[in-house]
Amino acid sequence: MKSQFLVLLLMFLPGACTTEKNALALAALQQQLCVSNTRSADINGLMVYFPGLHPEAEATMLNFGDLAAGQTSAYLDAPTGVYPYAAYAYTLEGHEIIQPVTDWVGEAPIAGNKFTYQITLDLKKIEGAQMRLVKVVVDEP
Repeated sequence: MKSQFLVLLLMFLPGACTTEKNALALAALQQQLCVSNTRSADINGLMVYFPGLHPEAEATMLNFGDLAAGQTSAYLDAPTGVYPYAAYAYTLEGHEIIQPVTDWVGEAPIAGNKFTYQITLDLKKIEGAQMRLVKVVVDEP
C-alpha cells in the first residue's frame, strides 16, 4: 500500500512543481518568427538569437540567411519563444558581425503565436550596433 502511494505521489509531483515561467516556456514552443528587412541595405547571413529555456542553456539560434532589402523571410519555429528583443549575427564585407544582448534576465516570450520582426541595417552606425529592431508585429495572437 505504501509503495502504491509513493508511485502515485511521484507521478503527480512533477506537475505540482511547474512554475508559471516554465509554463510560459512550454507554451512558447509553438511560436514562430519571420523577419522583414525594411531598409535599402541587404542583410547577409542573418541569425537571430533568443535565450535558452533556462539561464544555463545556450541561446537558441534562428538562421534566416540572406535577406534582400524590402524582403520578408519565411516563418521559422522559435522553440524557446519570441522575445521583445534579440541578439543578432550577420555577415558584412566577408566577416561576421555579432550584436549581443546585455542580458535576458526577467524577460519572457511575448504573448502570441506568430510574429514579424521589422528590422533595419544601418551601415552608418558602428559594428555591433547596426541592426535595429524597429517594431515587433503580432501576426497571429
